[in-house]
Amino acid sequence: MPAAAPPCDLCRLPRVAGDFPLTSGGHTYRFCCPGCRQVFSMLAALEGAADPEAFRTTDLYRRCREMGVIPGDPAE
Repeated sequence: MPAAAPPCDLCRLPRVAGDFPLTSGGHTYRFCCPGCRQVFSMLAALEGAADPEAFRTTDLYRRCREMGVIPGDPAE
């Protein structure tokens, strides 16, 4: 059985729908959907650096989670 793909670099959900990569700061990040890739791009522009760990502490990330833009679990 093939190994499961690493989770989305933004929401950490499984990348079952495909692979939506984005290279930023010399690193390639992989996302579960185009929406996570776009939110990541917006957060990177806002924060001035691509660091998914730091994004999770921002008000914008929290608000995106509250509005359902970034899902919190596979059921969402």
